[in-house]
Amino acid sequence: MKKSHRLSLMVSCISFCMPMILFAEGKVKTSTNPLHQAFEQAKEDLEKQGVKPTRQAYSDEIEPQLVGEETVEVPQDGLDPVDQNYATPRDSERAAPLSPSERDSNAYRQDGREPSQEYYGERSYTDEPSMDCCQQEVCQPVVKECCYPCSRSEYGFYIMGEWLYWKFSEGGSEYAVNYNEVLPGELQQAHSDKTTFDWKSGFRVGAGYLFEDNDWDLYAAYTEVRPHTNETTNATVFPLLYYQDTLPVRAATSANVNWNIDFKTLDVLLGQRYCVTDTLSLHPNVGLKAAWIDQRASVVYENTNPAFGGIPVGGSITLNQTNDFRGVGLEAGLDSLWYMGQGLSLYGRVSGALLVSEFSLHQTQDQVTDVGTIQQIDLRGKFHVIAPTAKLSLGVDWKRGFRCDQLFLHLNIGFETQYWWNQNRLARFTSVTVPVYVRNSEDLGMYGLTLGAGLDF
Repeated sequence: MKKSHRLSLMVSCISFCMPMILFAEGKVKTSTNPLHQAFEQAKEDLEKQGVKPTRQAYSDEIEPQLVGEETVEVPQDGLDPVDQNYATPRDSERAAPLSPSERDSNAYRQDGREPSQEYYGERSYTDEPSMDCCQQEVCQPVVKECCYPCSRSEYGFYIMGEWLYWKFSEGGSEYAVNYNEVLPGELQQAHSDKTTFDWKSGFRVGAGYLFEDNDWDLYAAYTEVRPHTNETTNATVFPLLYYQDTLPVRAATSANVNWNIDFKTLDVLLGQRYCVTDTLSLHPNVGLKAAWIDQRASVVYENTNPAFGGIPVGGSITLNQTNDFRGVGLEAGLDSLWYMGQGLSLYGRVSGALLVSEFSLHQTQDQVTDVGTIQQIDLRGKFHVIAPTAKLSLGVDWKRGFRCDQLFLHLNIGFETQYWWNQNRLARFTSVTVPVYVRNSEDLGMYGLTLGAGLDF
C-alpha cells in the first residue's frame, strides 16, 4: 500500500473514533443517537435542579451504564435485577427496599411455610413459635400460656379491694370465775369466763403503680375491721376485774361484758420483683406501717342474792376500760408468686414491723346503789413502747386480660393471720387493802378469710 493511502486511512479512523472517545469522557454534549440524546437531556435536567447525576439519582442499588447503543441495569451487589429485593427505578425516583417482614415472609413461603396470622410482621411463624410471644401486641381474651409472671409485666396503675372475714382473740380478757359452791368460801368445779369475739367482716383497699424501667412498684393499702362481743354469765361468779377493800368469794350472781375493738392499719411499701424461674417470682418490699387499735370494754357485775356480800342486793358494779394504741414504724416483707397455668397462681406473703407506739389507758369503777352512784376508781395512764407485729397470708390468684391485654382483672382467695404483741395493757388490782395493781401485757391475734379483686390498667 502506498504511503499516501496509509495516511488517508489513518485520518479517516481518527475522525471516526474521536467523537466516541470525547462522548465517553463527557466532553461531547450532543449526539445524533436518540439514546445518547435522551441520556444527555436527563443529565441537563438534573443539573438545572442542582442534583449531581450519580447513581443515587436513579436508584440505591442499580446503576445505568451505556454500552454502545443500549442501557443495561447492573445491580451494585451483582444480584439479578429481577430479584424480589429490588424494585425497578422509575422516573429517576429512589426505589424503596422491601421491609424485613416482607423478606421474612417471602423466605418462609419459598421454604413451603406460611407466616403466623397471630402477629404478622414479627418473626413469629406457625412452625417456629417466637420466644417473645408475650411482647407481641396480640389481642387475646386470655393470657397466653407462654406469658409467665417473669416474661411479662403490666406496667402502670393498679387498684384492689378485699373483703375480710376475720376472728379476733386477745389474752387477758377473762372477766369472771364461774363456779359451784360446795362449802362457803370454796371454789368447786370452777372455770374462767373469757371474752370470745364473733366473726366479723372488714375490708381492705389499696392502690399502686408499677414502674416500667426496673419492675419497682409503690403500693399503699388501708385495712379496717371492727370486731365486738357481748356476753352474759348467770351463776355464782367471782368478779375478776372488780376491786373492793373486803371482797368475799360470793360477790355477784351475774356478769355481763361488752368489748369492742376498732382495728385500722395503713401500709405504704416500695418493692421490686425478681424472677427465680420462668414461673416463680419473688417480691421483697420495705416501707412504713401505721396502726390505730382502740379497745373499749364495759363489765357489769350484779347481785340479786341477799346471802351474797360485797355488792348490795339490787345494786351493781360497772367497770369501763379504754385501751388506745397508736403506732408507726418500719415494715419489711417478702411476697412470692408461683404460676401454675390457665391464669392461676399460688401466692404467699410474709411481713413484720416494729412500731414506735403510744398507749393511752383509762379505767373507772362505779358502784350503783339505791342512793346513787359512787365512783370508786379513776385510773389513767400513758406510756411509749416498741410494739412488734407479724403477718402471714397464703392463697390462690386468678388473672384474665381484656381489651387486647390493656386491662387485667385479678381475683384472689386466701387465708391471712396477724399477730400483735402486748396489746392488752389494762390494769388488775391484786390487793384487798391497798390500791396495788399490775399492768397486763397480753397479745392480740386475728385470722380468717380474704376474698379480693383488682384491676391493672
